[in-house]
Amino acid sequence: MRPHLILCFVLSFVGNFLFGQEVLRADVVLKDSLANGFDTFSVEHWRDQYEVIQLNDTTPYYVPYVSVKENSNDTVLIRFTGEFNSELITFHVEDSLLYLPLLDQEEDQITTILPAWKADYSLEIRHADSLIGKLNVIVYPEQREQVILVPMFTVDINADSLEQWLNDVYGQAQLNLDLTLAPLFSPEDFEDTLFSNPSLSHDRFTEQMILVRDAYFDSHITENRKAYYVFLVPGFVDEQLKGYMVRNKGVAFVKNSSTLYRDIARTLGYGIGVLDDTWLEDGPEMGTTSNLMDTSGLQLTYLQWQSIQRSCHSVSYFDDYEDVRTNSGIIAYYFWEEDADGNIVLSKGSIMNSIFRPFKRNQYSLHLDIDSWFFRPLFEIRGYKINFLHLLSLVVLFVGSIFLRRRLYRIKWKVIEQSRLLKRSMRLTVFVLFICSYYGSFTLVNEGYFMFEVESGKLVYLNQFTTKEAIKEIRENKNYTRIEESNQGSEILIKKGDHWLLEKRKKVLYFNVTRNGEEWTNCQFNFDSDSLMVHTKDFKEFAESHYMVFNYMEDGVCQYQKVYNHLGKEITDKLVIDDPAKRILLFVNGYRPTSIGSNFEENFEDIQKNGLEFDNSKNLIYDFDRYDYWRPWKEIDLLFKNRINPSDVFYADGHFSVATSNHQSLLGFTVLTNSYPNRCSDLDHHICQKKTHNWEFYGIKTKSNTSEMLATKPNKRGFRTRVTNGQVAGRNLEQIFNELPNKSANDTIYIVAHSMGYAYALGIIEKLRGKINFGGLYIMAPENASSGNVHPEEWNEVWQYGSDFERYRYSAPCLLDGIATQTGVGGLPLGNRTYVPDGMMGKMGFFNTHFIGYYTWIFDIPKNETGYIRQR
Repeated sequence: MRPHLILCFVLSFVGNFLFGQEVLRADVVLKDSLANGFDTFSVEHWRDQYEVIQLNDTTPYYVPYVSVKENSNDTVLIRFTGEFNSELITFHVEDSLLYLPLLDQEEDQITTILPAWKADYSLEIRHADSLIGKLNVIVYPEQREQVILVPMFTVDINADSLEQWLNDVYGQAQLNLDLTLAPLFSPEDFEDTLFSNPSLSHDRFTEQMILVRDAYFDSHITENRKAYYVFLVPGFVDEQLKGYMVRNKGVAFVKNSSTLYRDIARTLGYGIGVLDDTWLEDGPEMGTTSNLMDTSGLQLTYLQWQSIQRSCHSVSYFDDYEDVRTNSGIIAYYFWEEDADGNIVLSKGSIMNSIFRPFKRNQYSLHLDIDSWFFRPLFEIRGYKINFLHLLSLVVLFVGSIFLRRRLYRIKWKVIEQSRLLKRSMRLTVFVLFICSYYGSFTLVNEGYFMFEVESGKLVYLNQFTTKEAIKEIRENKNYTRIEESNQGSEILIKKGDHWLLEKRKKVLYFNVTRNGEEWTNCQFNFDSDSLMVHTKDFKEFAESHYMVFNYMEDGVCQYQKVYNHLGKEITDKLVIDDPAKRILLFVNGYRPTSIGSNFEENFEDIQKNGLEFDNSKNLIYDFDRYDYWRPWKEIDLLFKNRINPSDVFYADGHFSVATSNHQSLLGFTVLTNSYPNRCSDLDHHICQKKTHNWEFYGIKTKSNTSEMLATKPNKRGFRTRVTNGQVAGRNLEQIFNELPNKSANDTIYIVAHSMGYAYALGIIEKLRGKINFGGLYIMAPENASSGNVHPEEWNEVWQYGSDFERYRYSAPCLLDGIATQTGVGGLPLGNRTYVPDGMMGKMGFFNTHFIGYYTWIFDIPKNETGYIRQR
């Protein structure tokens, strides 16, 4: 048997005696630098990561960790210093004696084999029943992922050597990487030699990176979309930067250098393992460790192993700030260039390649032709254009508030002079008046922008823009004045010479195509309609989505027609095929934290530090887990897929600010998380029932029930905000279902909603009611559940999953869901609720009881019991 691991247990004689006997101490060190994973305490900043036990001497003993492959034997070497009797050496797991075969013995060492187990265990080494050493063995299933290296310039790389090198590193976490060296790739529109400096937070790609990534996948349609891609680039503007990858994403950019192999391994750490630089978060000084995520070194800690194991199957190519292409949205956007005769200027000889369709939105863009100096934007704050009048009103109102307060103080009212409370109330009143007045003036100035809105015609601010530049400008031109348009439509931007023209059209665009010699290359926009009319197929229906119809004309007669959706897929022949009944599965996620940590609690810890939130949902529908909400956590979406067996799967984003929840504000939530008790260490004897309140000003202490700290007062206004936005998503989902007009009536939808996603799902349901069959509704840890209602009679089955608030409210409040205090869904009988099982107590708590990754217990519910999801 080939040994995978060699460990040395070095027993040092410390020179002191207890009870007249020699004290033996086992210090574990690694002989081979990368023989499986081995992690021992060596960095002072990481002291708290390790278990500490006390042996018979006075110094603490930090227990090391080793990673082994599931059901695999591993050879270990135990070296002794000092006098010992090998016959008195025994091994124990959970107080049970474990026999390990002896392979070899020398004067000061023995070689043995770790057992092949499926679960983690702690191995104790005893001498004459006295504990002299311990080892925590972490057992992992062997994982395998594919890495594709894409060079953007000619380079000589030995793929086999690099693959072995990467596996030596990631083998510490029992992850094998299969490396493929792709052919040279040079994007046609990419002329930059150096990449601009990306975000230091590793949270978003630069425009250059997005261009390269999208160009590659557009030209490699059949490429493996579950692999990690590493683009080998010429370099970065920052000469010190060797590689970049957004955390938990699947695309990396690395420059060629003398340390290329290590640079690739380190950069992959951000994506494969959601790892970060070692020196962040008060870590050790840069360059002082041998960790992979430091400036040199290859070692990984056991916490990094765990993060790699959890995250390596989650492959997404889009960061959380991008507008990802989707076939949902009320308004479709089109860009093309026309010549003097009105013909669309062809790109690469293809009509479809010449009509750019970069995205859909739920609103028209806001185009302003501002010719007033007072309204000309100076800068932007969260999408709001700030002009001179905004600043002027701020200054005037601020000076006015100071003047008002001073005038009030000159009034010699004895009552005011003698009352500190009235003085403070006066200040507060003036401050509130200032805030309200400025809010009103800010809103009024914003309304003034609409005097300059361009509904159609020339867009002067786009003069001289290329098509690429115009698309970028419009992508960033987001209309915050409304969440949706009342009717579906199209926004068309046409380039003529150096100018861009705006046209707002209906949802179906018709083009006439004529011959230019032997080729059908003359294409002109003809008209628009709300109906899809294809007379060559004897088809006419009211359109539910956006389409392009091309009429191929010869001598004034239409020879044939082609129909495309906004994505550019031809659907002509699908219009007349039979409509099979479909089973559709929809996932509706809840709140998305701004940080992607290795677990839910780490995410919210980051929120507490930076106080940031993502923008509210764009109310679009995706056909993949766009925000990596479900897939990273034990692939829970796949578990639902296997049970429901759907024809199509979609994902809706129910993310909204904490302000829409019962917590009312991010600050209030942060205060609660810092003060609420952690899970009790002894789950049989809870000490968390009461919370002590120190009233230092009065010098007294009081106690109250801990559960009273939770956010239980319903935020009905915030709940309704999410429902209203969910209705927009429902419109978009209906649009996708009916891309082939009126084809959803015989389909059945199943909805999985988590947390804030529950309210959002109710909005979707309101829009789909009567237009599709309702199959199953599965509600997990709903936020503010009592503020909404379901109608169980509409569904084949409805289940609510979550914690039992009434059961633990007074006896064990540390086990309750602190993110969303669980109440019953309105209209749902008590018999339709299923609670977190007792066997999950060790994973319950303020964060964990809410965490979607722990809800896989749903699939362990026996058949025909409450909460069981029937196999389809």
